[in-house]
Formats: sequence, C-alpha cells, structure tokens
Amino acid sequence: MYKFNIRRTFDPEDVDRQTRKCMEDLPCFWPADWVAYEKNYALIDDHDNIGLLDYKAPGIYEPHLYFSDRGREALARATAMIAWTFDNTDAKELRGQTPILCKGAWWLVRKIGFKRTGLIQTDFSPAYASVMTREMWEERQAIDQ
Repeated sequence: MYKFNIRRTFDPEDVDRQTRKCMEDLPCFWPADWVAYEKNYALIDDHDNIGLLDYKAPGIYEPHLYFSDRGREALARATAMIAWTFDNTDAKELRGQTPILCKGAWWLVRKIGFKRTGLIQTDFSPAYASVMTREMWEERQAIDQ
C-alpha cells in the first residue's frame, strides 16, 4: 500500500536511536514514557527514520521527524508517513513547529504540504508554526493523482 515499509513501533529503543542526538538538550523527553502513552504514535521505516505524532487533543497531533535520509529521499519517506497517519489514525489536523534556522526542515515541511500559520517563540528558538488538515492532505492527493 505504501512505497516504503512503515510501521508503528512501541519500542523505546527505536525512538531513542534517532532522537538521541537532537534530544541531548531536552531532559524532559523520555522515549519509554512517551511511547507507552497509547495516544502517541511512533512510526519507523526500513531506513530507521522516525516520525513521532505527539497527541495534543482529539484528532490533533504535533509531528516530529527524525530522519537519517535527506533531500528528496526524506521528502518521499516523510510524505509516506503523513499518508500513513491520515489513513491509520483519527488525525484531523497536524500542527508543526519548525525552528527558523532549520532551513532543510522547513523545505521538507513545505514540500509535504504544510501551510505556515505564523512565527512563534518556543522554549528553544523562534519557529514557524504550520498546519496540515486532513482536507488539505486529501486535496493535495487528488491533485497529485
């Protein structure tokens, strides 16, 4: 069904392997606790790329991508994870926060189809707020067909 092998993982080691480098400055993130919360989703593909869907409210998730792949390969795999998300969860809206200094990450988010909704200050840096709704995703898929 998907171009890549994507599955939900409940193994904190899967999550820790990809997030460890990014999370050194975030002592509040504990993969075992995060994965154990059944409303969160941790997705992994056959290249060990990780997509985290942090539950915020019914139908609303905050996605985080921790990828080894870069460029067009990352785009293809991230797009497949978003497809998996809308096909297999109750997600109605994905709300992102991308640090403005992470130009590659913002390129990826934009190419997937997220729309910028503003500039926010997180605990760590200024970031672009963005959103993708199920309707936006379905419209984009209809155009791409």
